Amino acid sequence: MWWQGPPSRRSSARFRDSVPVRPSPAPITRSAISVLSSCGLVPLLASRWSRPGGRGLGSGGSRTWVEYYSSYWSQNQVKSRRSQAPVGQGRRRPVTSTRRQRQAEQTRREILEAARDLFARQGYNRTTVAEIAAAAGVSVQTIYDSVGSKGALVRSLNDLIRDASGVPPIAEVVDDPAATVDDLLAVPARAVAAILRTNGDIIRATFGAAGVEPELAVIRDEGTRRHRAAARRVVERLAERQVIDEGIERARLADGIAVITQPDTWLLLIDRYGWTLEEAEIWAIDTIRRLVLGGEPTGRG
Repeated sequence: MWWQGPPSRRSSARFRDSVPVRPSPAPITRSAISVLSSCGLVPLLASRWSRPGGRGLGSGGSRTWVEYYSSYWSQNQVKSRRSQAPVGQGRRRPVTSTRRQRQAEQTRREILEAARDLFARQGYNRTTVAEIAAAAGVSVQTIYDSVGSKGALVRSLNDLIRDASGVPPIAEVVDDPAATVDDLLAVPARAVAAILRTNGDIIRATFGAAGVEPELAVIRDEGTRRHRAAARRVVERLAERQVIDEGIERARLADGIAVITQPDTWLLLIDRYGWTLEEAEIWAIDTIRRLVLGGEPTGRG
């Protein structure tokens, strides 16, 4: 109708006086449209209430107001049915914040795994961010957005090594009320054995190059700090069970357990003295038991 579109000179008083004003049709209901359509009156009304010159409502100039309303309600009916349909039946699954978080965490993990493999194979200094991005299948900017700089990648590797090695379930024994004293004594050795079994290559690369590559020294130092804190936690739990001699200083005992289960100590036994990982694990458990409880060792295995 004439109210569609921007105002023009036709709205002047002279034009209103020369052209009869056609009354605007009252709003028409959906049921009325259905009745008119069933009676075959829509074409008649379309020809009666079209704009002068055969131009109707719409950008193409060929739609009448009846056709416009009919089309409008039909489209809204489709949208309404689509919004009420189950996901997968004409309705897209909404992208929730939780889903985005999972995707972002998965991308971050793939980046860290690619960095871990490259650092272990070719060293930290010889690995570029572009190579990490190519190995992870992402852009360089995605690495900076998801993790950060190359140094940030290194600082995040401790969490990846811990989780990939299955250390958290082993560490949960420390806070388990049903855990025995022997279970508590074995936790530090079992945790280190799990780390070296799955991530021995990156541990060797880290400890081997930490002296000349400060960024890798960050991993080593942070790992040592966490390792020492875990040993102190075990000693606290043993003290609660009242199995530690009163003459033993707990801080020194914790440091002794940390040294016995330090990864570079085990690597020395394995790489230089020909021990197996299983032999190193048995030796560490026996040594910690004798350190805390006394008694004779059971042997290397």
